[in-house]
Amino acid sequence: MEDVCRQERYKTPMFPLVSRRRWNAESRPGSGDDSGAFLHSSSYIDISLAHFESLSCCVIIMFSGKTASLLSALVAAGGLVLEAEAQLSKPALRSNLDAFWPQLQLALRQPGYSITQWPSGTISQGCKDLANREKIDPRTMVTYEVLYNDCSVPWLLCRHPNSATSIETMVHRFGQVPVKMRQMTKDVMLIPAASTHAYALGNQVVFFNQVDTIGVYLHEIAHTVDFAAAYAVSGQLQSDPIWLNAYNADSAVPDNYARTNQVENVAQFPGLALFDQLVAGGLRSIEPNVDRIGNQLSVLKDQAARGDYGGDILNTRNTCSARWPNSPAVPAGSTSRLMEASAVDFFAARDDSVEAQTARAAAVGVQLFPWKIEGSIEPTNCTGHI
Repeated sequence: MEDVCRQERYKTPMFPLVSRRRWNAESRPGSGDDSGAFLHSSSYIDISLAHFESLSCCVIIMFSGKTASLLSALVAAGGLVLEAEAQLSKPALRSNLDAFWPQLQLALRQPGYSITQWPSGTISQGCKDLANREKIDPRTMVTYEVLYNDCSVPWLLCRHPNSATSIETMVHRFGQVPVKMRQMTKDVMLIPAASTHAYALGNQVVFFNQVDTIGVYLHEIAHTVDFAAAYAVSGQLQSDPIWLNAYNADSAVPDNYARTNQVENVAQFPGLALFDQLVAGGLRSIEPNVDRIGNQLSVLKDQAARGDYGGDILNTRNTCSARWPNSPAVPAGSTSRLMEASAVDFFAARDDSVEAQTARAAAVGVQLFPWKIEGSIEPTNCTGHI
């Protein structure tokens, strides 16, 4: 992979880690012929590897302040980061994981939901930031407030009208992700593109083109779980010795895409773990050699069961225990003077301050995440064959 990497200033209050995945082979997710780049960025620590032309990713390491061990897990031994980012040497058990998703889609619970479309001319700040990042006019985006029956705090999802995936499909599939995984994702954006791909930017996820397979949603949201250090280990699972020891004890990784690096390898396992617990016969009903990834699978299940905010991350009948504060509503354009009356009334009726959101969440027994990213974030943008 030949990536040319550059840095640019990007001011937005987002948890600063990025994973980008492009789904190739006729835009079909999980085809096995895809490749990807994983990007990290930070505002707290300026450790930059900005011109790695021969690596599959560019890295700026961050520390969010959760625990000191998160910092040590990433930077005390710099080789751990490179190990997490390096292509894996073990063979793939399968070319792709497509065979698992039809049965899993039927087995996963849909908690039910209601959708409220915001007035024209309004957008959430998080979606506006992502739209600007993708060079899309925020005024063309539509923001939806989605309240699922398993969480009393809504999510803000936004979609471009020309997207190949409907808002109903996105809301349905996003809702099928277990809520304690889903609660680690703040914003979700759906935009048109010539090919199907996606990326996770800290606690935000962007989907491109036709994205209707549950495996894509589980993979990207799995990134936000690990970015938030929500597993039982203190830092991110992808670079923790517990995970690396499990990987070393196994003889394979799940599929070709998992061989990209440990970041992508970890993100493939929640979907497999869910299949194993929900579908009759488990993984062995499709893959008889599942023992070759057995240690990694066991560690992922254990880490999810004992994770933060009550653990039990893969339980499909949970309710949310914690959430990121939602982004405030803002004018989609550069000025609010030309807004329609419905938008003016919409803003007048809202209080999106963190204090107000915290009080509303506490009233329904939901904790808001205490982490706050301040100042400028400098994500690395990689271009090339990803």
